[in-house]
Amino acid sequence: MRRICASLVVTAAIIAGCSGDAGATPAATPDSEAEVLPTATITQIAVTATPVVECPDAEERAYIGAADTHMTLIGEAWSGLGSLLIDAGADSSLLIDDDWRSEVGLKLDTIDVYAEVLLGIDAPESMIGIERAVHSIAQDSQRAVELFIEGLDPIDAAVIDEATTALLRARATADDIPAMAEAFCD
Repeated sequence: MRRICASLVVTAAIIAGCSGDAGATPAATPDSEAEVLPTATITQIAVTATPVVECPDAEERAYIGAADTHMTLIGEAWSGLGSLLIDAGADSSLLIDDDWRSEVGLKLDTIDVYAEVLLGIDAPESMIGIERAVHSIAQDSQRAVELFIEGLDPIDAAVIDEATTALLRARATADDIPAMAEAFCD
């Protein structure tokens, strides 16, 4: 979302005048030997420009870049965890398989670490609304991680459902961020 909102206003005032035969250009036409056509004379051109204002500015772009990177890493870990859970849905013996459980643990640790990093990234004052959404994603992700850990050992479907609800909240907030970022520069 590295959109630069720019405002460049250019105005030009052109005052043109025709003065009878002065500057006239003869032109041949089929009906006459020559006809005198008046020509326009440009007497003044004025151009003014307002400075380009970048949106977001450098500090805002740095925050967006850092937050985007860590949210992407969280999303990739959630996606990997989702694949592992789908596999377990197709083969319930995976739930007690040490390799599968290690992979799940790695994905959950990855999510937790990057969520913690997100909570530590301070947004510029101008981006407090976006920062709140990012923090909400991080907190919901951490809560989902806690609940998945609790619900997988021992297996507790109700707790796993709570984890899924927390994950869905994080996802819904993440879906809102592009519109928030778009509106930020408008």
